[in-house]
Amino acid sequence: MRSVDVIVTLEEIGSLQWGLVTTGQAELHGISRVALGRLRDDEVIHQVRRGVWALPSADHGPFQGLRAAWLSTRPGALANERLQSENEIVVSHVSAAAVHSLGDLIPQRYEFTAVRRRQTSQADLRFHRAAVVGDVKVVDGLPVTSIPRTVEDLAGSGADLDHLGAVIRDALASPEVDMDDIAGRMD
Repeated sequence: MRSVDVIVTLEEIGSLQWGLVTTGQAELHGISRVALGRLRDDEVIHQVRRGVWALPSADHGPFQGLRAAWLSTRPGALANERLQSENEIVVSHVSAAAVHSLGDLIPQRYEFTAVRRRQTSQADLRFHRAAVVGDVKVVDGLPVTSIPRTVEDLAGSGADLDHLGAVIRDALASPEVDMDDIAGRMD
């Protein structure tokens, strides 16, 4: 495949996932690791994390790392396919608080909740195991636990009370959040 065809194919794949493409997605479309390596060497694409590449059209915003981490959790599946199926891996805990702009917690790792037990060798990923059906909201193309669920998760994980108070304050300022729902989840 010619380089221009490779770039066009990669841009088509990445057009619905923030300009990011995984090695697995590229391989499913007939693009080899060698071709990706050549594009990297020519500085056409760059590696965001192991197995995830940013294209020239990539959104380099504050959540690029989180998006790349989420894509890496199922590298062969496209983002839109994952969003149409049951959200088996969703952004949660401190990472979700950052997406929702709740409090002043700074994520140390990318945190996700999965229905089934997940393990990883990547030190910057952390998986929690729980069912989140009905408590997921898609924010800028990412499945994220709802604001009330995020508050509940942070309270259950033993977040510092000062930080949790700031998260609850910001959550209650959101027009989509009901105070009784937050209170019930805090019980």
